[in-house]
Amino acid sequence: MWKLEIHDSGDPSVGIFSQTWFVDVPFTFEFDNNKDDENAIWFKEQIENIFETYCEGKMTTRFIQKLDNKIHIAHNTASIINIS
Repeated sequence: MWKLEIHDSGDPSVGIFSQTWFVDVPFTFEFDNNKDDENAIWFKEQIENIFETYCEGKMTTRFIQKLDNKIHIAHNTASIINIS
């Protein structure tokens, strides 16, 4: 099962510590080197819009999957968003 990892870098210099959330992806999808799954990208953008409210620093998102005790990251799905 894929999960969307949302990481907030925070700002430790002022006491805002980093935090990470994981959201289960409620459907299956496939990524290949030529094309990203449109449903997965739409889902990621919607979740980013929700979590942007809670992030205090730079928000990074990516799809991950744990298989055979290894973490797999979906090709070209990472986003970095600066929160102001």
